[in-house]
Amino acid sequence: DEPWFAEAVSTVSLDLAKAEETLMAFTKDAAEFKIEAFCEANGVSDKSKAYDDLIENMGYNKFLESSPAQLKKAYEKMMAKAEPKE
Repeated sequence: DEPWFAEAVSTVSLDLAKAEETLMAFTKDAAEFKIEAFCEANGVSDKSKAYDDLIENMGYNKFLESSPAQLKKAYEKMMAKAEPKE
């Protein structure tokens, strides 16, 4: 292995992490607007939990790209899985 290769790999990994952080910083307002509108339209009281659950389930990019109907469908699917089965 060449020593420059390991350095290049770590630099690319660092750059990708920084890119994701930058994306989230630039789209924070859009994500907040989207979750507020979703919660209001669907009677969800805990915005923070809904946001965290949707991001964990869908991923940040998919969350931003999704329509209100897609968010509702994903949220309902998550809630169905979370309900205890009798």
